[in-house]
Amino acid sequence: NLTGYQPKNPTSRAAYESFLNEVGAKDLLGAQPADVLRDAVEEVISVLKDEELRDPERHYEISKQLTGKPPGAGGAISNERYAQFVSWSKKLTDYYRVDENASSAAKEDEGINEEGVAVVFDESEEEQRRR
Repeated sequence: NLTGYQPKNPTSRAAYESFLNEVGAKDLLGAQPADVLRDAVEEVISVLKDEELRDPERHYEISKQLTGKPPGAGGAISNERYAQFVSWSKKLTDYYRVDENASSAAKEDEGINEEGVAVVFDESEEEQRRR
């Protein structure tokens, strides 16, 4: 999945690599294909960057995604690990969430109209013959 988030500066790249290493740790997702780890990291970052969620909700979502367990349960994401995720997410200065509203607003700014184009047809040949 190379269409997802791609860090563009050294600080963001280092934080992203830290996410990949941590999510790929044996007690989380372990040895998975690179695209699976990237997708999981993208989900974690998306939750961390979601301004509509509060920290307890973010912690819960990330723990459930990566361990299947809520915070506080054995084997769940610890408070310390969650704090490290938050710290790394703040270093991702070139990450921007793309949602449907933003993309349609961008399309409108570019003059792209998803409703279509009005097409006017000339009279059919049969209608012209009747005249």
